[in-house]
Amino acid sequence: MPVRYDKKNVKIELIEDPNAPTDKPVQGWTNEITREFQTQGYVVLRNFIPKEIIDMVMDSWKTIEHNQEWNDTFFIREEDIIHDSPEESLRKSQGCHTFPPAVSMHRWLRDNLTSVIDMQLVETYAYSRKYDRGAYLKAHSDRPSCEVSATICLNYKTDDNTPWKIWVQRDKNYINLARGNGQQEFFEECQNVPHRDRKGVPISLEVGDVLLYQGPNAVHWRDTLLGDHSYHMFLHFINNGGEINQFDRFRTRSVSQKGFGSSDNRPHNVFIYDGRQSRYHPSNEQSVGFNTAMNFWNEWSSGDHDWFDPSMWINSYREEEVELSEREKERIEKNDSI
Repeated sequence: MPVRYDKKNVKIELIEDPNAPTDKPVQGWTNEITREFQTQGYVVLRNFIPKEIIDMVMDSWKTIEHNQEWNDTFFIREEDIIHDSPEESLRKSQGCHTFPPAVSMHRWLRDNLTSVIDMQLVETYAYSRKYDRGAYLKAHSDRPSCEVSATICLNYKTDDNTPWKIWVQRDKNYINLARGNGQQEFFEECQNVPHRDRKGVPISLEVGDVLLYQGPNAVHWRDTLLGDHSYHMFLHFINNGGEINQFDRFRTRSVSQKGFGSSDNRPHNVFIYDGRQSRYHPSNEQSVGFNTAMNFWNEWSSGDHDWFDPSMWINSYREEEVELSEREKERIEKNDSI
């Protein structure tokens, strides 16, 4: 169910284009969690996934894991998760795109976030990974399909019996800094410094917690895993009601994606289902429109297309909070509603 109107107690006003035909501000309401995600770049939802859901997913995963033939069908031993990771961390994880239990979890999470996050979240892709002792996630930012990302831990065994921390840094919008050597600079400036000098925030996620973060706009990383294993799923979305839908290079008039095409040839976002026909299709069946958009993104990342400003389109929230009137404050205090 969508976020209830009586939970929207933050008043916002759209920062209008100065060339707009009217100077009358456009106002609306949202909730505190959504606003925290938009302004801070991330939000943690504690105890969000029920234990029975976690148990069901892990029963499936471990059954597959204990059959080597099945496990090899789904998972690949990853050489280098992020380019130029430390040599001692290579081949310390196995991953799977569109792992069936993750597809189910992805859909469940989308459905249950509708009552918490005041955005039109649409699935792009799910990725599952088991990290082994010595694994390491180098600081990086993500591609557009990860506009709104969720990371969850399903099971872990660490030396100190605490979750393997993920670090998130969103003291500024990093998306425009990812060009050229930007990803390596993220590592040098954010992760490859003494902990006392870091500006990122370490976050411990217990089983059942969900971290939502702005994948392309926030730098994130994990230091060396001191433990036997940690099981994770990464469930990615776009905000289908956001600015990412307004950029021509990210839209297509193809009607091949089920549920998002239309008989009148209206455009839809190429990142829906990560360019696949549905949530069930494999990653090697991506559309021409998606591949064209990713070629453009990769060219921009390499230094081309100087005119393109991704911060205008990806996690672009052109609203500011508005001070409430006394009457509005009284109504919220009385009814938790407007």
